[in-house]
Amino acid sequence: MTVSNDKNGKGERLGNLKAREIHGALRRMRFEVVRSTTDMIIMRHPEDGRSILVKSARNEEVNKNVLRKILREAKIGERELLAHL
Repeated sequence: MTVSNDKNGKGERLGNLKAREIHGALRRMRFEVVRSTTDMIIMRHPEDGRSILVKSARNEEVNKNVLRKILREAKIGERELLAHL
């Protein structure tokens, strides 16, 4: 996991995270695995139905652009994810 301070002093920013770290944080945020394949996992939040597609290769790092897309689809902010890592 890479967490670095933002150059503007506006708090911490996410770098590349391993897929298992993202899965764990999403589970702590009450997302549940709906379906999985060898490459991807589909997770859904039980209360509001938000669903996301996450890489299932647990030890691989997820590119920060892909991570931003996951956060956008899940309607989660970077700080919220950081709080659940």
